[in-house]
Amino acid sequence: MLRVADVYVPGRTPSNTDATTPLSSTDVEAHKPAAYFAAVAACGADGVRSLSCGPNCDAIAKYDIEVLYTSGDGQGNPYAYVIYAAALQSIVVTHQPTNSSSLLSWINDVVLTPAPLQGNLASVRTQSGATPLAHLGFQNAWSRTSSDVLEQVKAGLAAHPEVTKVLVAGHSLGAAISILDALSLVTELSGVAVELTTFGLPRVGNADFADLIDQYLPSQRHVTNGNDQVPHLPPRLFQYVHPSGEIYLQQPSFSPVSCPGRENENCGNQHDLDTNWDLHNGPYFGVDMGRTPCTNPV
Repeated sequence: MLRVADVYVPGRTPSNTDATTPLSSTDVEAHKPAAYFAAVAACGADGVRSLSCGPNCDAIAKYDIEVLYTSGDGQGNPYAYVIYAAALQSIVVTHQPTNSSSLLSWINDVVLTPAPLQGNLASVRTQSGATPLAHLGFQNAWSRTSSDVLEQVKAGLAAHPEVTKVLVAGHSLGAAISILDALSLVTELSGVAVELTTFGLPRVGNADFADLIDQYLPSQRHVTNGNDQVPHLPPRLFQYVHPSGEIYLQQPSFSPVSCPGRENENCGNQHDLDTNWDLHNGPYFGVDMGRTPCTNPV
């Protein structure tokens, strides 16, 4: 059976077998706000604005939030949210995952041609001067809201000078858009930290793109749930590579470990191509994602 880990990829990203370390309970709690915000993005915009979208809306309500901006149609143009969370002293950016009931939403996932970065990322290079490549479908979805998100985040920061960070979170397709948004924000903003945490992240770019993420967002984390299929896509056969920063939820206990390096064989990269989809929607740190928890799913 062909395994993703066994596919030769030219360049600098062989699999590694570095030992993992357990994630502390403090670290788990620190990632839960990102999980809740990533989860609510699968719910309709009206429900999120009114905090009536189900248990994950109930969870983010405790952060004393104000929805500053929403955009999208839930299909080919995924919903994007900019939210002020007073209790976290944060501006939060989150994006809708793939809408499994919409063909237009799926098209964002399957247009997998790697292409140079678009928009305000077009001139960004790695420290070695390389030109990164990223999934064209993900870039197209990101570019529909990227300028507005940047301007709304700037406006939110101006209105709330006590904010200390911009938290970017997403699940599935929303994770892919979020990693591009975080890169855009960290290259445009000054005087505020940009923190990125994603769940069920597909591979977004090539080794040079992974270098760029490690360079600009060295503390980012992407959480893989057991043998979830999505983090294996697109395959490394097409020269797609995850950045560093994986947190792996071991099965069946869901106990989290931190995975050093890229494509760690002790973490998500240990699984075969015939992994299942059941774990893609969680739970992540006890938080269920996707359409099921929503009272008004996209």
